[in-house]
Amino acid sequence: EELIGKPHSIVRHQDMSSKVFEELWAAIMSKKIWRGVIKNRKRDKTAYIAQSTITPILDENGEIVEFISVSYDITQLEELKDE
Repeated sequence: EELIGKPHSIVRHQDMSSKVFEELWAAIMSKKIWRGVIKNRKRDKTAYIAQSTITPILDENGEIVEFISVSYDITQLEELKDE
């Protein structure tokens, strides 16, 4: 609820390349689904890693109305890979 209507930048981790977000926006604004991994910050400023899918929602005229994102926290999986 705290994030609804807010820009993603409030949770963006400083390690994330702006290029990832450029590619993400290019894809979804082209009415394509984007899938990828994003590193974000929790409320307490610690990092978490999310596997995300972002889909544009289109109206009957094929115009973008909104976007829906489904994300899974894969932080532990990524930490195990590093070990």
